[in-house]
Amino acid sequence: MGVLSATRGVASPATTRKNLGRSVWLFLLLSEWTTPGERLVRGGASIRSSELGEALGIGERQARRELQRLQKAGYVGLESTGRGFRVRLRSRPTPCDSGGAFGDLGDRR
Repeated sequence: MGVLSATRGVASPATTRKNLGRSVWLFLLLSEWTTPGERLVRGGASIRSSELGEALGIGERQARRELQRLQKAGYVGLESTGRGFRVRLRSRPTPCDSGGAFGDLGDRR
């Protein structure tokens, strides 16, 4: 799925830049990993922070912080899988209530 089609209607570019900062790169990566017609990244397969960090050239902890920022801003929903997490892109940013399915990532140290 192309970046433009994945991000269309999410928010204005200025709002997105303000809310996401550097996390926008992770959001774009997740958008590219989303199957057309779905909101689940990699079809709902479990993803680890280390995979995200490696793909972006950043550390695992930084990738986790960026993912939490996306969640807090309401751009993604997260669900713990025990070995990682599932990521769901949201069509419109909505602040996360944390917890439950596609809720809080939590601290994975």
